[in-house]
Amino acid sequence: MLLNKVSKILDNLYLTNMKGAQNIDEIKKKGIKHILNISFKPNYLKDNETLSLSYTNLRVEDLYYSNLIESFEEFYELIEKTRNENNGILVHCQAGCSRSATVVLAYLMKKNNLTKQEALDYVRSIRPLVGPNHSFFQQLEMWFQMDYMLDTKGNDTNSQQFLFLIQIDQINKQLKEIKEEYEKKTEKDPNVIFGSLSKIVQICTNPILGLISEYQKDKLITLFDNQDPRVLEAMNNFEKSFIEIGLFKNSNLYRENDFIKNTIPNFLKLIEN
Repeated sequence: MLLNKVSKILDNLYLTNMKGAQNIDEIKKKGIKHILNISFKPNYLKDNETLSLSYTNLRVEDLYYSNLIESFEEFYELIEKTRNENNGILVHCQAGCSRSATVVLAYLMKKNNLTKQEALDYVRSIRPLVGPNHSFFQQLEMWFQMDYMLDTKGNDTNSQQFLFLIQIDQINKQLKEIKEEYEKKTEKDPNVIFGSLSKIVQICTNPILGLISEYQKDKLITLFDNQDPRVLEAMNNFEKSFIEIGLFKNSNLYRENDFIKNTIPNFLKLIEN
């Protein structure tokens, strides 16, 4: 099966799925010494003493709000170091198509100064089923636009703006899909209302790239202002804790709106536009 194949992307750089990452014969044959696991699955060969493997893990789901971009530089350095030591590194996720492929694409882009599409075309020539989700593809574009110098500490205004624009785009797509589905229902029974509300709550309580903003609440009210009053009431009752400023792991403090106005005016400009 193609998905299980341990695909050679470059010398000492391989891409596969979960089953491929358990293929002891292939790992030995290809001289793989490090495995980069981009999933919630365990490191199955960690205790196999005959392989002398080291592991790096990033527990992230293949979802629209998942953040990979903050790890691009770290993984670039890891892959580069392993290859320079003439050891093989294997990158995998569950299917070897989206999360792990995104990390490999980010490496190729920086290493060879490629666009995301150029990198994708190259990898697909080797592993045709590769396909990052839309959010990961946008993160790769931002990686390219920022000349592979994304400020992962959130101090650079341009980085923050890019992150926020990506978030807005993802929120809009998801909410419009819910609205269209909701409007197709001729009878607004309780199950339909509950289903729509559940999806809304999921979108508005899951940070996209680590940032939740007041924009989500305002956009929801705009989209659903003519719908069932119970849905609107639920959206008007969002807690203050859903307003979060903090782009990455180390910036998860909750702030009031005045903090946004006084400290990060660029966010307000983006919202108003």
